Amino acid sequence: MVKKIDRKAGSLSYNRLDMQISQVLHLAIELYDSLDYLFVLDFYDDIALFDNDNNNGVVSYYQMKTSENTITLNTVLSEGWIDKLHAHLSEPDVFVKELGLITNCHIQMDKETVSAEKTSFLSVNSNSVDKIKNDIATKKGIPVEDVDLSKFVHMKTTLSIDRHRDIVEHETSDFLYERFPEIKLQTVKTIFSSIMSLLNKKQSYEKLSYDADFIEVKNKKGFSKNVFDRIIDWSIKIRIPEFPQIKEFARIQDIDEASAALAFTQILADNNANPEIYIRTFKDLEKIISDNQPDQDESVWHYACRCRKVFGQVSNDNFLYHDTLYIEVLVICILISRGR
Repeated sequence: MVKKIDRKAGSLSYNRLDMQISQVLHLAIELYDSLDYLFVLDFYDDIALFDNDNNNGVVSYYQMKTSENTITLNTVLSEGWIDKLHAHLSEPDVFVKELGLITNCHIQMDKETVSAEKTSFLSVNSNSVDKIKNDIATKKGIPVEDVDLSKFVHMKTTLSIDRHRDIVEHETSDFLYERFPEIKLQTVKTIFSSIMSLLNKKQSYEKLSYDADFIEVKNKKGFSKNVFDRIIDWSIKIRIPEFPQIKEFARIQDIDEASAALAFTQILADNNANPEIYIRTFKDLEKIISDNQPDQDESVWHYACRCRKVFGQVSNDNFLYHDTLYIEVLVICILISRGR
């Protein structure tokens, strides 16, 4: 993708980089069920949103600006926020879906206050539309009638300067509890902190060249739905329940309790160290559980034992566990973590 505009310019008084990170997570949650998205942070623009993480050419660009007070149209125009967004329309090899100005506050356009969650620029009063078109035409040296505002929107974020992190953490919590009702609070906190740390790392990376190719930009500055899913997936996987919960859930008999407890101790150690064989075993068992549903009257323990037999048939690592209850107990851990 050829880039011809200044990606870094902007008024520091209206731009909070840490709030941009919160806004990306806010959008990632909001769009989770509708797009296989890829966000690129602080490179093509403050936020670039691709409809597909393999770059199908459909992209939206956003400038994010913050203020303790209302932002006026005169400020928007004098700071050049709109014409910077407009420049994306001339970029080759992309279809621009939306050009958005995101603020935490109202926009005062002449005598009209724009404060809705999303407002098309073409829906505001005609005087403001004319001002915007004339400003772009003058700066770009093009006829006013050639200025197209049909893709421009103002978005008023629900995040605030002081509490944006708290707000998006609450949104993340609601999002996760809705999908995983059995998820633990500590797992929720782990997922949130992992995502925020990753987004901060992506945003702050500054070693990309101006003409870096898309794959490199994606790897260094991108956050996709697939990455979001992997963080959630693995954070849930590594949540090993307490042994009393395992014993009660599977109704482990006294005759097996000591061996199961010993296996549980080893699982805890492996979960902390994450050796390759543990990860491989975990993935093999997840597939076995997915491919082999429990029978109607089958107990949890008998089901775990049946999964163990399948594991012995398909895994080259079975010899490591032949005299322990490691596999059975790990199956139970996975079932509990998945709310099964």
